[in-house]
Amino acid sequence: MTRRLLVISDVHSNMEALEAVLSDAQDLGPFDMKLCAGDLVGYGPNPNEVVQRVFEEGFIGVLGNHDRAVRGGDYAGFNVQAALAVQYNQRVLSEQNLLRLKSLSNVPYLDPECVFAMVHGSFDGASEPSKDKKRYEDEYILGLEDFPGPLLRALDVKLGIIGHTHQPTLAYRLTFLMPIPVEGDTSSVGRSIHTLDMETSPRAIVNLGSVGQPRDGDPRAAYGIVTLEQGQISLHFRRVPYDFATTQKRIREADLPESLATRLSRGR
Repeated sequence: MTRRLLVISDVHSNMEALEAVLSDAQDLGPFDMKLCAGDLVGYGPNPNEVVQRVFEEGFIGVLGNHDRAVRGGDYAGFNVQAALAVQYNQRVLSEQNLLRLKSLSNVPYLDPECVFAMVHGSFDGASEPSKDKKRYEDEYILGLEDFPGPLLRALDVKLGIIGHTHQPTLAYRLTFLMPIPVEGDTSSVGRSIHTLDMETSPRAIVNLGSVGQPRDGDPRAAYGIVTLEQGQISLHFRRVPYDFATTQKRIREADLPESLATRLSRGR
């Protein structure tokens, strides 16, 4: 049976980018599942609108490090700009949307059919000594040396879906691509499709990129579609232009750090 998954990550309170992605995805549906690999909030000016929309759309989500910071106030290790944005998001977030953030799981999501698993950072979560827990939302997968093959094998899944780095990424057959080049300039929709033969290479990691704060030099919102078939996985990376000038205006109106606005037009 073929299944199609809509995958987003790292929206970061950027409503304009989220709306552009959902509008683009609507033309490519329907989807059997909608997934969010963490960080609905932080950095941007519209946490309420983003959280409400994602939950109303029926996305299955996991906890991101900024989600954790906003819902619980733990932002140790965040830079000044990120910490100020967390504080702003906390001030404006409604009680209902705070409860929605608190419902996000801090452990990897496992596909009921055991084809994929999803986490924000890494499947090898760093320990938190004070609580003796794993924090899967903090670790980065930045190269083949971080590839969690044994952990994916232990979970008995073929594909690991991640976020956190804000860069479209594919690790497959001892190859690590980050970022993924796509067709089209920044004024148009871009795409890149990769087909994986899971019979000959049974494990892969994919990051479909950041909706709300891309960091690969491409300011377009990033998301993707994963198609699961018998023995084969198709990864459809999408890049969508959006009205980042409006997001920048709202960031400035919220008196958030200027760097959080300027970086959106540079994709950094």
